Amino acid sequence: MNISTRNEKVYYLSEFFAGLIFHMPVWVAFELQFITLPQLAIVEAVMQGSQLLAELPTGAIADLLGKRVSVIVGRAIGVLGMVLYATSASYVSFIWYAIVAGIGESFVSGAKDALIYNSLKQDKRDHLYPKIASKGSLIFQFSFAAAILIGGLLSLLGYTAAIYASILADTGALILSFWYREPVIDTVKFTFIRYGTQLHQGFVELFQSPYVRDISLFYIGVGGITWSAMMIYNTSLLTTIGYTTFQI
Repeated sequence: MNISTRNEKVYYLSEFFAGLIFHMPVWVAFELQFITLPQLAIVEAVMQGSQLLAELPTGAIADLLGKRVSVIVGRAIGVLGMVLYATSASYVSFIWYAIVAGIGESFVSGAKDALIYNSLKQDKRDHLYPKIASKGSLIFQFSFAAAILIGGLLSLLGYTAAIYASILADTGALILSFWYREPVIDTVKFTFIRYGTQLHQGFVELFQSPYVRDISLFYIGVGGITWSAMMIYNTSLLTTIGYTTFQI
């Protein structure tokens, strides 16, 4: 079996386990036992900010140590973050969870995609990357939907039942990460000069014409609003107006 076929199979299974976010229907109700709604929003902002700030150093680490190592480290940190989450009972402890979770996600986000693409390129199958990435996304969405339904049922046993189920799923994704194989080729090596050049080129492309600028900002806005609504506002709203986790 060539490296791209092996990594492709591991990728699909990993996306399945990563999508098993069983605590999605309960996270707002769980956190509101210990913190206020404004504090909950700050915790989410800290998580996103931590991931954003960690993207550059974790990207450099991925290039130095390998994409496979980066994914493994990120999954391990993610499991640690979820354990911290399950045991959190104060505003400060939730902030620590958010920082750890954001850093863990930054290790995985770009490295996982690069690992798959480089594997395909090594076997001269890189033209299949869009199809494989789309299939992986579809698998994630299906497992995510199933996890929400199951998480609602688990919440009848208590909020932490759904959270620990998510920890088990994250552990499964971590174990699977060890089955990845690092490709020999690496399409991009990190340097600060290359990073600065890419950043500059990105802004040049973004503002090369009024049409490109407007359509780019439109999609950025749509993505930011819909993702925030799906992941944060909807659940918060349904919880605060009285829906049970099972109903959510």
